[in-house]
Amino acid sequence: ISLCMAPIEKGKYQITVVGGKTVNTSDIDFKFFHQNGWGGEFKHDAISTTSNLLFVGNGENGGDSGNIKLVDGQTFDLMGIYTITVDVTAGITNALLTVKKEGEQPIEEVKINFDGTEMQMVDSDNYKVEKEFTQGQEITVSGITGFSGWWIDPDYFTVDNGKLTFLPISGKYRVTANTAMKYFSVEAMNGNDLATLQSDGTGAVWVIGYDIGKPSLTNQIGWNTDKGLCMAPLGNKKYQITLEAGTNVNLDKIEFKLFHQKGWGGEFSGKELTTSSDIVSIANDGNLGLVEGISLADGEQYVFTVDLSGGNDKAILTVTQK
Repeated sequence: ISLCMAPIEKGKYQITVVGGKTVNTSDIDFKFFHQNGWGGEFKHDAISTTSNLLFVGNGENGGDSGNIKLVDGQTFDLMGIYTITVDVTAGITNALLTVKKEGEQPIEEVKINFDGTEMQMVDSDNYKVEKEFTQGQEITVSGITGFSGWWIDPDYFTVDNGKLTFLPISGKYRVTANTAMKYFSVEAMNGNDLATLQSDGTGAVWVIGYDIGKPSLTNQIGWNTDKGLCMAPLGNKKYQITLEAGTNVNLDKIEFKLFHQKGWGGEFSGKELTTSSDIVSIANDGNLGLVEGISLADGEQYVFTVDLSGGNDKAILTVTQK
């Protein structure tokens, strides 16, 4: 989805963002284009800035050519109002980027208690808690009334009479409540860091790629590592993700893969990950795809399970329809 900047005067274009509401406070990665789609764009030799908040990537400074990112150590203030302006009065090959804080919107914090612990506000929509959970534990949540309209991830919870039951193996997890999209995301942790796959098959397995998203495809991951999904660790070095066709996964095409961490680095290639599924195929680079001629049944749930009991280099993927 592209956003059209407002032409505020001849040769000047502007967009206003709010930290934690319309722009991530701590991580951004976007660029400016000449049109709504691929084609002409402002690369690092066509746009510059003197901002101490944002920088223009040049392919060697931590950002791709023309990509706009936050200066290391800098963040947008939560609910801060910022105007971002592109000035092309000197020509489209000599554009100037400026950013200015205009003020702040009031923070409307919601008090949410998850299993007796108050969740910390991350931004205007997200609250998190990091703590130990036990498999089969019953969890009471306050500040959210009856989960009306909430999507409950079937890999992590069941819900009954307004209480959640935790499904994965016991351990430390980060639970994030998105009050705008109304769902909980869960990520396995190792101490104060997100869990990664260990050499003995314990830890975590992550999903990144296209045609998949939670709570729905409107929140598709793509190759945005920040949106990587943590497969639920069910025990015995097995990891699971359940996807409802048409809601969490596309019906006619998929292109995602499994990683050792929430980000680039270790990943499962087609040599390390095999399957006998007649639904999903695995390319040499590890990308998962649908078997030729196969489409997923709209509304049906498909369970993807990775079994590492034979070793990380002998991972087995099974895909079953519930």
